Amino acid sequence: MKVGCGGWLLPACLQSNLVGKDKAMMDWRSWVVLLAGVACFGSFTWAVKFHFQKSGESPRGMQAVSVLSVVAFAWFIYGLGTRPGGYQLMPFGLCALSLLLFWWCILHTRPKPFTLAFSQDLPAFLDTQGPYRVARHPFYLSYLLFWVATALAVPGALSWVAPVIMGALYTLAATREEAKFANCASDREYQAYRLHTGMFFPLLTGLRRKEDQA
Repeated sequence: MKVGCGGWLLPACLQSNLVGKDKAMMDWRSWVVLLAGVACFGSFTWAVKFHFQKSGESPRGMQAVSVLSVVAFAWFIYGLGTRPGGYQLMPFGLCALSLLLFWWCILHTRPKPFTLAFSQDLPAFLDTQGPYRVARHPFYLSYLLFWVATALAVPGALSWVAPVIMGALYTLAATREEAKFANCASDREYQAYRLHTGMFFPLLTGLRRKEDQA
């Protein structure tokens, strides 16, 4: 439901890879993917600072996610500048989908923002509308789409380390958030919600059921 990225900067040490001796390797398609990636990561960063609720210091789990996100994003920029993939349509499409889903979540939760990932607070309400009709944790889904896009944009097994690690952290955060409902009055309602809505990805049976109810 919540966020998992930290602040971003374009490290000066990486700029030579983008505009220096390897300039020929960065064609216009790679630049488009880079800009799309910056738009995604910048949006995630903005949400951490200005959208999600927080009291005091960020949870340690959130701090770990932020640090790993910055490192993974720097690797993406470096890899895109030195060995970009030849086919960038899919990475761009995933970035665009990630961005659209993310801002849908932002607009939907703006009246009642959630707290940061790994926070210890109990859920104050259950949201099953808007993007939460599609998945129980659409924010995390948008982040996963972005990290998969970065892996597809830069060839090599190392590029998949970030999606795997970040996916594991998002799953851990989502599981902890769902466990909190056991101590809430809406626990029974949430259990029914789980049966028809996937954690990160839509369940076809759930979508059909919701269409029939609409």
